[in-house]
Amino acid sequence: MRKTTFGLAGIFVLLWSLFGVPAMLHAAEPAQYAPGEALVVLKNRIGQVSAAALSSASGGNYVKSVAESAGAKVATTYAALSEARNEIFVLIKSETKSTEELLAELAKNPDVECASPNYRVQAFTTTPNDPDYGSLWGLEKIRVSEVWDTTTGSENVHVAVIDTGLYAGHPDLAANVETSLSRSFVNPDNSVTPVVSSNFSDRDGHGTHVAGTIAAVGNNEIGVVGVNWRAKIIALKALRDNGSGWDSWTIAALDYLVDLLRANPDMRIPAVNLSLGGWIPETPAVRQNSATWRAYKALDDTNRTVIVVAAGNEGHEVGAPAPADYYNQRGERIVTKGAYCYPASFTGLKNLLVVGSVNVSDTAPAFTNWSSGSVHLAAPGVNIRSTYSAEALTGASLYANLQGTSMSAPHVAGAVALLASAHADRTANQLKELLCNSAN
Repeated sequence: MRKTTFGLAGIFVLLWSLFGVPAMLHAAEPAQYAPGEALVVLKNRIGQVSAAALSSASGGNYVKSVAESAGAKVATTYAALSEARNEIFVLIKSETKSTEELLAELAKNPDVECASPNYRVQAFTTTPNDPDYGSLWGLEKIRVSEVWDTTTGSENVHVAVIDTGLYAGHPDLAANVETSLSRSFVNPDNSVTPVVSSNFSDRDGHGTHVAGTIAAVGNNEIGVVGVNWRAKIIALKALRDNGSGWDSWTIAALDYLVDLLRANPDMRIPAVNLSLGGWIPETPAVRQNSATWRAYKALDDTNRTVIVVAAGNEGHEVGAPAPADYYNQRGERIVTKGAYCYPASFTGLKNLLVVGSVNVSDTAPAFTNWSSGSVHLAAPGVNIRSTYSAEALTGASLYANLQGTSMSAPHVAGAVALLASAHADRTANQLKELLCNSAN
């Protein structure tokens, strides 16, 4: 474990490199997928891909015909991702076929670029005058107070948080929540088909905790403070109230984010935080030919957003197959031998930044996933105090101490946003390189 100091033009952010050492109160669930569903990417047979083209008679019939050829129907299409990649993203479902049967049928169709199960994902939880600032050892560890002499963030900089939602009424967050742009993609029924709404409330608390580390309001004589005092949070709810969700919901959030960037070329969203993931029995090479990876790639190709993801909390190597089954304290199997942790194990994304955990003693806690090549940084992730949701089913406290790589990732997402507030002309890749290449 080696100390890592980041600096440029007065910006000094102390993080920690993770080299070969074994990222939340939520444990990852077993790798599962929705029965009879598939996330599919189709070849473009309709000319210029757009939302209008997809909803037109010819576009709709094309997508419908592919689904029907496999004995299924169209659940939803992802217009922004389709337009960005010039290929058609669609979620299809069958009432009669298993997932395996559906995938086998789709593999026979020459119009199908790739098809994969709709996997489950899970939240990875396990000097201002703010009264709790002294207990925020993580902010002291990354030496963010030195940065605040130069900038405390900018209200023109946004950070997207794909998580369990956000408690917009929190007194330590309300001023920094971009409510007009925040959305939920969680289906309130049992269906995994995403449903877009403006109700992004957080009855789990995880998303609110993550957001507070990034941008709890600073110097307001209330509670805690975030890495940024003024940056705006765009809450994109893709996990339900128990902290779990589906790839189809995460893809819908990425679709919305890509659309937002394309529609607003001057808008600055330098970081998106994804403190979530799951273990899937597909190698990174295989997973790279999936609708999920291509959705991340569409955002990556904009070069406007660093994709900050938690490494995971199972104590395994990222980018390598799990050597054995892994069980939580309740005896539930949460990792299957041979599975890989995603999105942390994704390859081929130049703006992906995977974050592991470090504790107050500058050592890696036992839970953190690790890698000498696939984990880029480690940041504070043990006993992290931040905002919590009064809407949460677990209680009504406005603040909570949590641990896990879910708590580490927002320290880094916040650092990216803070750098962006001081360096408005930098691309996402340049912001990522500022952090990684300045390491000792």
